[in-house]
Amino acid sequence: MRMLKPLEFADQLRKQWGTIVTSGAFIGGLGIWQGLGHPVAHGFYWGVALVGFVTASYRAWLRESERLEAEKLESARLRSVPRRDWAGDWKELADRFKPYVGSGIRADWQHSSFNGTDIWRICGGTNEVEKNCRALCKLGAALLSACPGVGQGLPETVRSEKDELNKWLYFLKETESLTGTNYGFEVAQDGKEFLMTFGSISDLAGVSARACIECATHAFANLGPNSGPDNATGRK
Repeated sequence: MRMLKPLEFADQLRKQWGTIVTSGAFIGGLGIWQGLGHPVAHGFYWGVALVGFVTASYRAWLRESERLEAEKLESARLRSVPRRDWAGDWKELADRFKPYVGSGIRADWQHSSFNGTDIWRICGGTNEVEKNCRALCKLGAALLSACPGVGQGLPETVRSEKDELNKWLYFLKETESLTGTNYGFEVAQDGKEFLMTFGSISDLAGVSARACIECATHAFANLGPNSGPDNATGRK
């Protein structure tokens, strides 16, 4: 909370006093009375100015008190909002990826220059492992979008991706790069050839776990522990 400085309070007092002595039914009536030719003693005007000053002082004080009280309530509200341990969330997700490290799970990527489309395919593990890794990748994408220390710096290709699974895989592609990159050609119906690009994220679980630790580092460096309101799925 910040109290008004003396000059700021004096300016508020001036505005309140000016409003009181230049407006209102009483002042208007007094002006009409004098305009009709009735004399008004100078002392009366001094009395009006004095009463106006006292009233303006009270109003300025009341306005300042209300402002400080509102700031106090807002400060209390912010302190009561649950704080989120973003770095802890990332570390927990890394731990959840680790059981699948070395399982052979990978993400294959294919890009066609014919229509500019990308295809991702998770494979190399059992159905259960693939299912669990997909779910963890989607959770990683949700954290990417929500974490203040990480989300703002994402490349456009990652930020604009609507599919959560693909968002995480694009993030790994941009930050960890692909392995086994290769090229080929596809032939369209008119006989034209179009370049095909292939690559993989080998050991998807291990790469994901490492990326989570990197995100935890960024979150801690930018926000510190227990930073930010709790507004996404994960730990508190």
